Amino acid sequence: MSVLPRRKVDSLVARCITQPSFIDFLEAGGVSGLPAELQQSVNELDLSRVRLFSGMVVKVAHTYLWNYLPRTLLALKKADLEFPAFVDYAPIYRARQGSWKKSPDRTKQTESIIRHFDHFLLSLHQGKSIRFCREILKLEELLLMVDGRLVGKSPLGNKLLVGPDSSRYATVGATALLKHEFGLSHGSITVSALRSLDTSEQLLEEGYFCLGHDQAASMVHIWELTPFSALLLRLATQKTNDQEIAASAGFLLGLELSTKQIRPGIDALIQEGIIVDRSVGAL
Repeated sequence: MSVLPRRKVDSLVARCITQPSFIDFLEAGGVSGLPAELQQSVNELDLSRVRLFSGMVVKVAHTYLWNYLPRTLLALKKADLEFPAFVDYAPIYRARQGSWKKSPDRTKQTESIIRHFDHFLLSLHQGKSIRFCREILKLEELLLMVDGRLVGKSPLGNKLLVGPDSSRYATVGATALLKHEFGLSHGSITVSALRSLDTSEQLLEEGYFCLGHDQAASMVHIWELTPFSALLLRLATQKTNDQEIAASAGFLLGLELSTKQIRPGIDALIQEGIIVDRSVGAL
């Protein structure tokens, strides 16, 4: 191979690494549009390996995450999802790379990565290792909010409401809903104890743990929830009214549910102090 084609191949590989979408273009038949002397060389490339290498490049650019999401990164690595997760994140990183270089904002970058990792994991088949990665991500997001390195969206008074502004209900402070045991039990623990949890992959036989940060007491409260209560909690902090909550819960469960049927469950979450009703000025 002459020097010129070799340089062109190197340039092509570099473009694949810095623009993973170009790999999609090549895999979709874009090779046929390249000069003839390059087509054979590109056809000999293992584009799947080049794609993973592009993920490694993005990962290296985010080494600071070991100070924010160490357990998440380890869980992704154990599940062989470390590079694919960063490949998936690459387009967003490339689009925002210029502005972040001018004004690095680790909070915004980390929030973006958490959202995207969660979306990436949700897009996969929900096997045990995928659910574990998501729960470790939620746990570390909670710790970051407790530490003040991530912030909720809706401050109100001296408390923090977390949830879309359009939702009728919101959690008071940072909250995580977990299916794994992690050595938890009903009650309250200190933030330092939360950091030292045994994050093994032991699933609860049924139900969930809800963790809620109490800013005033510098504690994390733990509630045991039934699967139905956990479903109501997820929906209550996403939907705008009880009718939407009932309709969504009914759809997911394959039932017809009325607002009257879900009301006791919502009231129980309010009484426990897990959520508040924005419509009645609860705070």
